[in-house]
Amino acid sequence: MLVCVLGLPGSGKSTLLRALAGRLGAQVLHPGRHAREKGLVDSGFPSRAELLAVPNLTESLLSAIAKLAPDLVLLDGFPRSREQAKKLVATGWSLLVIHLVFPADEELEWSVARQDQRVRADGVFIERRELETQTRLAMEHDIGAVDELTLRGATIVEIDATQDASAVEASVLRLLPEESIAGLA
Repeated sequence: MLVCVLGLPGSGKSTLLRALAGRLGAQVLHPGRHAREKGLVDSGFPSRAELLAVPNLTESLLSAIAKLAPDLVLLDGFPRSREQAKKLVATGWSLLVIHLVFPADEELEWSVARQDQRVRADGVFIERRELETQTRLAMEHDIGAVDELTLRGATIVEIDATQDASAVEASVLRLLPEESIAGLA
């Protein structure tokens, strides 16, 4: 089973996946890390826009997933576009899409505030305007990917990203079929 965790920057995707991987012993695939390891991008942390432009990234990720199947695989922020969503659904793998969402009409503020908090903790300063630009782009891509997944019949569950991380984790664990997690961890 594939669990795709989508959401805006700062919504808690990586935090949730670290917790689930630790609890379940499942494999997590991060598109950016995968692209670096496979030499598809230069070293560093590629932006969402850069990742969308990487040729063969989707095919490379799907190949990596196929090697891990039938185990539970957790995907961090993938798919990120309509095209990636089409290709993922076409594999026929069992999908559960967790969409971490902020309150309606407050997405931009929540996401930018969380990103700003995170980068400052890392000792980095990014102009608010740049964070807003990146977040708007992410919002457009998330909407496209979620719409495509919905059209193609994927199971999508929205979870409030403003909740405590342990509450989000508990919500996801309740959604996983028992047979998907049997024998893990």
